Amino acid sequence: MKNRLMMLLVVLGVSLTASAWAAYGNSYSTYAKESTAPDRQGRWDLGIGVAAGMNDSADDAAFVYGQISYGVTPYIGLGIEAGWEEADSSINSDSIGVVPVLGDIILRIPNLHEALVPYGILGLGAAGVYASRDNLDDVDDTGFTWKLGAGADWFMNSNWILNFEFAYWNADVKLAGTSANDGFDWWTVGMALKYVF
Repeated sequence: MKNRLMMLLVVLGVSLTASAWAAYGNSYSTYAKESTAPDRQGRWDLGIGVAAGMNDSADDAAFVYGQISYGVTPYIGLGIEAGWEEADSSINSDSIGVVPVLGDIILRIPNLHEALVPYGILGLGAAGVYASRDNLDDVDDTGFTWKLGAGADWFMNSNWILNFEFAYWNADVKLAGTSANDGFDWWTVGMALKYVF
């Protein structure tokens, strides 16, 4: 069910992007050709997003997150992100949830003649992971968590960004009797809307 919801959200996001592109028509083409992604040094990005989560032993994962980052240089940003993911587990538990909080180092590749800014991201922090199990007590643990990902910021104008990101996450947790018995890792593919100020 959650995977269907996530697919619907991704399709809706792509449809809205295509509609916005068509609506802007020549005006956006002029912006993309004549303008550039603004220099984010000394500026903040604030965003919210949704992603599909994937794991070998968990199904139907949905991930919702928020993030804020600051441009230290045109190429480097520092940020904080937090989110919540819950998935149906296929190994001895009803569901597994993850609540990560990370500090991010973002390496941007600004192209001074394009509205698309690719980047790499490394996140370090902690995550609380919990499992709700059928006819058993719930279990939870908190541990060191890291994330490695890549993405792209597409500037729809000088303030609004449509973001796409693919990332691998790893949480050092131990939840006995669940699929997170010896750590928990997952992949996310998602999109976010950001505002630069």
